[in-house]
Amino acid sequence: MHKGSVARRFVVVALWVALASTAAGADSVVIAPYVQNVTPDGVTFMWETEEPCAGEVEYGADFGESATESAPATIHRVRVTGLDPDSECAYRIQAAGETFTSVVKTAPDSSRPIVFVVMGDSRRWDKKWEYTRMAEHMMQWNPEFIINNGDLVVSGHTKDLWPEHFRRFTGVVDRLMMIGVRGNHEELRLTDVEKDWLAKYHEFPGDGEPFYAMDWGNSHYVFISFDAIPTSPKLLDEHLATVDKKHTFVVFHFPIYCTGYRSFDDSRKETGFRLSPVAKILDKHQVDVHFAGHTHIFERSYPLRDNARDDRAGTTYVVQGGDINANYPDWWSAFADDNRVQGMPTYTVVRCENDQIDMETFAWSRPDEKIVSIDHCIRCSDESVPEAVLATLPTLEGEAVAQAIERVGAMMYAPAADPLLPYLKQTNEAVRRATAVALRRIGTPAASEGLALCLMDPDLEVRREAAKALEMALPESLADTAARHARDAEQDPDVRIALLGALQLRAPADLTVAVCKDVLEGDASDEVRRRAAYAIAHVADKDDVDTLLGLVAQEPDRFALLCLGHGLGNITKKSVNLSDKGPFASSKPGERQSFLDTWVGKK
Repeated sequence: MHKGSVARRFVVVALWVALASTAAGADSVVIAPYVQNVTPDGVTFMWETEEPCAGEVEYGADFGESATESAPATIHRVRVTGLDPDSECAYRIQAAGETFTSVVKTAPDSSRPIVFVVMGDSRRWDKKWEYTRMAEHMMQWNPEFIINNGDLVVSGHTKDLWPEHFRRFTGVVDRLMMIGVRGNHEELRLTDVEKDWLAKYHEFPGDGEPFYAMDWGNSHYVFISFDAIPTSPKLLDEHLATVDKKHTFVVFHFPIYCTGYRSFDDSRKETGFRLSPVAKILDKHQVDVHFAGHTHIFERSYPLRDNARDDRAGTTYVVQGGDINANYPDWWSAFADDNRVQGMPTYTVVRCENDQIDMETFAWSRPDEKIVSIDHCIRCSDESVPEAVLATLPTLEGEAVAQAIERVGAMMYAPAADPLLPYLKQTNEAVRRATAVALRRIGTPAASEGLALCLMDPDLEVRREAAKALEMALPESLADTAARHARDAEQDPDVRIALLGALQLRAPADLTVAVCKDVLEGDASDEVRRRAAYAIAHVADKDDVDTLLGLVAQEPDRFALLCLGHGLGNITKKSVNLSDKGPFASSKPGERQSFLDTWVGKK
C-alpha cells in the first residue's frame, strides 16, 4: 500500500472518531445492536442507549413481527423465538433516533458441515483490525459464528472500555454471534458483580457461565471461564461423556501447551503440566481441538495424547492470542509464528467437514502490507482421506500437483513422507517448495535424509523449509550433518536458526553445546547468536559452567547475554538480576567479572 493512502486512511479514521464524539449526545446509541445466543429457533438482540427506554425488535417479512422489552433499560436485551432453523432473519431496531437493519442466520438443527472463526485477545488491536480490513477478509469464508478466546477489553470492570470493543466489530457482530469466553482481563465473576460488564453485555449459550456448551451443525463446543478452570475437570469429564457429535472443541483462556513469548526466560511457557488434569480429560474423550488465548502469539501443536504426539487420536492445541511473538519451537510445536515478518491481528477459519477439520490461520504481513496465510492444518479422522489425495498425485499436472502436495502435508499424513520425496527433485519450483512445506508439516524422520540433501538446494525457500522440517524430526544419525550446516557462516541465517533448534531438541547435549559455542565465538548474525545462546542455555549442565562463563564474558548481544545468564542461574542456582534493563543486561564485554564471580561462588 502506498504511504500516502495509509496516511489518508488514518486521517479518515481520526475524523470519523471526532465526528462520532461530537455527535454523541444525552440521548444517543452507546453500543449499536449485536446478536447473542443464536440457537435453531431464536436470537437475542442487544444494544445500549444513553437513556432508558423499552427496546423493540421488528423482524420477519417486511418487519411485520416484533418483540419488546418488558421494562425500560439502557442495556437492551430482546429475545426473539419461534424462528426456523438454519434460516435468515431480517431485523430492524430503532433507537435514539437511529435505525439499524441487518440479517442474522439461525443455528442449524442438523449435523451438517459448518464454518466458524477463532480469534483472541482483541483488546490489543487498537485500530489495526480496521486498518488491515481484516473483517472483510474474514467474512469471505462465510463463517457462521466467531469464538473470541478472551481478553476482549483491558479491564472488564471498566464500563467505558466496552463500546470500543463493539465498534471494532461493526458490520460483523450485527450478523454473527461472537462468543467471548471470560479471560483474566474480563476480571472475576463473583467480585464486584455490579461492574461485571462482560456478563451484562453478553448472553452465553446454554446455562451460561462459568461452564457453558452448545451444538452447531456437526460439532460440539464447551466454554469455561478462566476462574473456573481449576475446578472444571470433573464437570468436563461428565459433560463430554454425553456428547454425540462428529467434532468436539473445548475453549478457555489459558493455554495448556505454549512456547510462550520470545524471551530468554521462557515467559509464559506452558508444557502441559500445570493444566494436566484438564488435558487428561481431553485425552480421555478424544477432544479434537483446544483453543486458548492469553499469550499473545499464534501457535499450533501436533495432535497430543498422554504428553506425546498422536496424529490420529490426539488433541490439537491452538493458541490464538491475537498477536505474533512466539518463542522458539518446542517438541510439540507444529507451527510457531515469526515476529520478524508477521504481525497482528490474526484469526483462524475452521471448516468442519464430516471427515475432517480444516484450520487455516491468517495474519498481517508487515513487509508485504497485506493479509497472508501463515498456517494450514487438516485433522482427518479417517486415513482414507489423505490416502485418496496421495493416490491422485501421479495423475495431476501443473499447479494441481503443488496444491495436492500442500493438502496432504496439511493433513500431517506420515506415510506420505516417502512418496513425496521424489518431488523435491522436480524442476518445477512451485512443486519443490510445496513438497518441502508438506514434509515440514508432516514432521517425521522418514524423509530426513532427503531433506538433509536439500540443505544445499539452490532455492532458498526449499532450504529453509527443509531445515524447519529437521528441527521437528531430526534423527540422531543426522546430528553431525545438522551441526556442520549450523556452523557454516555462509549458510542462510534462517537455515542455521532452525538447525540450532534441531540440535537443541534432538541431538546429544555435548554436540549442541560445542556447536553453539562455535557459533557464538564465530561470525553470525544477531538472530543466529540469539538462537545459539538460547539452545546452549537449555541443554548445558554443571560440566559446561566454564564454557558459559567464557561466553558471558565476551557476548555483545543483550538477548544472547541474558539467555546465557539464565542458563548459568539454572545450573548454579545462584541469582543475578536478569532484567533486560538491569546492570547485567547493560554491561559490556570485559566488564562482567562481578557477575561471573557470583556464579562461580566467589561472592
